Amino acid sequence: MDRVLLSILGAWLLAALAASAAGLVERLLGPGVPATILTLASAATLASFLVPAVRDSVQRLGPAWPVAFHMTRFVGVYFLWMASEGRLDPAWARLAGYGDIAVAVLAIVLLATGLHRRRVPLLIWNTLGVIDMLFVIAGAARLMFTAPESMRPMTELPLALLPTFVVPVILCTHVLVYVHAKRWTHERTGETPVPPKPGQSEAGQPRPTSSGPGSHDARA
Repeated sequence: MDRVLLSILGAWLLAALAASAAGLVERLLGPGVPATILTLASAATLASFLVPAVRDSVQRLGPAWPVAFHMTRFVGVYFLWMASEGRLDPAWARLAGYGDIAVAVLAIVLLATGLHRRRVPLLIWNTLGVIDMLFVIAGAARLMFTAPESMRPMTELPLALLPTFVVPVILCTHVLVYVHAKRWTHERTGETPVPPKPGQSEAGQPRPTSSGPGSHDARA
């Protein structure tokens, strides 16, 4: 991964850790949590297209890293365990847990088989991931309004890193995959056009010389 992106993500993660450890995220319990997710995801996405250094780094990225980041969605296993302990809303935890685990497993399959370099499988996986994430966020937002205490663990470490870092990055990568899928997959499969050699046409054949009326001999 590009050093610029690594530096930005590293600084962002440290800031999220610091805010969570200081108890600032707990104060967001309720509508503040989904608002934080949408704000951070929007800022990250806009920076990926409008900030030159970030935009250039994203364009050099390729599809592997955005797909690999979704292995963080194995946090779904933790959701299911917390629900079994009565610490998370069970209906939401099952929806979020199994959906996230499925998307993470498919991410591994894409990377292991090289299908992340093919546009159609990449876009199908991305669409499934977006659908899952929208259901998860919508369910969490509903509970944040109606029963915020049932979602309190989402504002405490380690889960506080989800609304402040992991989920915004996931949403941003979903957008990036849609926008860059065609170019990324063409680059990775070597479909970049090769310029013709001097004296050859674009098809790689020698350029024809004209000998009819009106032509000129270069040796004349």
